Amino acid sequence: MINLHVQSTHFKVFYDQATDEEIHQSENLIRSRFQAEDSTLKHSPAVKRGFQSAIRSFYISTKENPKDSENLLLVGFLDELIELYKENNIKYEVKDVRKYPAVDKQYVKDLHAGKITFGKYVPRDYQVEAVLAVAQNKMGIINAV
Repeated sequence: MINLHVQSTHFKVFYDQATDEEIHQSENLIRSRFQAEDSTLKHSPAVKRGFQSAIRSFYISTKENPKDSENLLLVGFLDELIELYKENNIKYEVKDVRKYPAVDKQYVKDLHAGKITFGKYVPRDYQVEAVLAVAQNKMGIINAV
């Protein structure tokens, strides 16, 4: 069984209770799925000459043996990894040690009702929806453009 320990921004994949087959499957899935091409590296002399790859992995693995390595992924990939584990019948357990502040329900009601202002500014409906979605999902990024 593979253990996933979730912290604030990353989660660690522990293989101490996993079989060799589970480790092999998991490592292949993670290394093949959680990577992307960095277009800024395409013009790098090292990439052009074949000394370096333009592919960047989101998986942080510090040693060759997965049992001795850090094995870190960003928390945003957790749901996708769990789906991959389910599709491939890999046994796993999630231990979430994140701590969330309590949400003030009265504040949320007042925010919905338009009673909350920030100085002279009243948040727009889509701004309120964004804040509530982050609070409800316990993760997210709000980008002010």
